[in-house]
Amino acid sequence: INDAHAELIESHPWSRRYTEIVILTTAQESTGTWTVTNGSSTATAAATVSLSAADQGKYIRFGTDDSLYVVASVSGQNITLNDFKANTVNYAGTTSTTATYVMFQRWYQIGTAVERITGGFYKQAIKEITQDQLDNADPVRSTTGDPTLFSLGPRDTSDRVQIELWPRPTGTIAVPFRVEVGHTDLSGTNTPIVPSNVGVWKASILGCDFLFAKTGDERWLALAQKYDKDFEKTFKRMADQDEPKAGLPHYIQDPGRGSGLRGTDFSLDHDV
Repeated sequence: INDAHAELIESHPWSRRYTEIVILTTAQESTGTWTVTNGSSTATAAATVSLSAADQGKYIRFGTDDSLYVVASVSGQNITLNDFKANTVNYAGTTSTTATYVMFQRWYQIGTAVERITGGFYKQAIKEITQDQLDNADPVRSTTGDPTLFSLGPRDTSDRVQIELWPRPTGTIAVPFRVEVGHTDLSGTNTPIVPSNVGVWKASILGCDFLFAKTGDERWLALAQKYDKDFEKTFKRMADQDEPKAGLPHYIQDPGRGSGLRGTDFSLDHDV
């Protein structure tokens, strides 16, 4: 069943592939000061700084430094500094016992099996930008405010897509994104993306192919061919039923009619 589902998920723009998620951002931290030592990979927070294991993986910048570090681990009031590739690095700035800082969440996960982001919005549309463009515009991520752009980042250790928002929000906000999901192995509690009757017919064909390969009995091939005819009819029927549920509108009419757009653009002003 799972093999069939994985094979069929790309065969049609099934309506269940398209959904919406909400990313809750994490508020930045900047209360208190730090002791940082040039050439040391350990930074020590003052007692007024609240640290926890949840800070691991966040990005931190001290004072007016032009360098970002990753919090590799937290032990009491001490953190170990990493670079972006998870290598331990030494602090390159000026030694200080009262260094100010800002620590923030850079990457946000967008869920299991999410394959593509089709759009986002927070007060206005959020558009995609590349990491190179973002690095050129704001290398230390000092710009804050309501996000208007997002950038795809590296996948996490569980192979989940991550994104970065820019400008960087300083507080907790909810940012909706429209996404396209891919295959995940089904269990008894999952709703399949591919209609179940389509998946069952395909799984039956795969089962017959497997049994023919194992036994050499050509009767399994004959049965697979019979199942294939039922599969094709079921697939077409379910695809036709599914198509109006997402994606294209059921009908297209002149959007310029009464909208004030008449005459501004041929593609908007006429039936297509």
